Amino acid sequence: MNGAIFDLLPSFDYLLQHLEDAKKKFTGKSTIATCVNLAWLKLNEYYEKTDLTSVYVIATILDPRMKYGYFERRWATRQDWIEIAKANFEAAYERYRENAVNPMPVSLTPPTLPPTAATGVSALKKWKFAQHVPLQQEFDELHVYTHSPVEASNIEPRTWWIVNQSRFPILATMVRDILSIPAMSSEVERVFSEYRTIFTIVDM
Repeated sequence: MNGAIFDLLPSFDYLLQHLEDAKKKFTGKSTIATCVNLAWLKLNEYYEKTDLTSVYVIATILDPRMKYGYFERRWATRQDWIEIAKANFEAAYERYRENAVNPMPVSLTPPTLPPTAATGVSALKKWKFAQHVPLQQEFDELHVYTHSPVEASNIEPRTWWIVNQSRFPILATMVRDILSIPAMSSEVERVFSEYRTIFTIVDM
């Protein structure tokens, strides 16, 4: 784990699964089994607290290497959890979309020009405009992002979003707000420790 908020839920899932496997492995060995059970109970206590906010689910989905796919793989036996996760993410997206500076309203229709006078429709015109598809449609960021294939595991999410922020401007705003939240203080503490070492050397 590198301190990124999108790693928090996967880290909990990984550790809880490890303890579940340990429960099976040490069944009948009372002392070790008791320790494993106590560890699982304490970890699960903190895991349940992640339900108090949707930020952890949203952060996980905003990782282009995971999206909905992570939950569909790892929470396959808990479809109710998956539906709640998707609903929370979509609700957050709608809030950001509504607050966007110049969103394109769903109901917006382009102005129509009056048709030019014509005595009839030529065969060429029929051929040109047959099966006409409207050219101006709202780009659904949410659908495109969540239904696109996930990125390779060696892709760095920050770099990916820098490259794709113009394609997904609303989601990119969510990324700036949410993925900038530190999941733990260890990264910050390391920076302070490194600077303390540097300044100590300089003072010498």
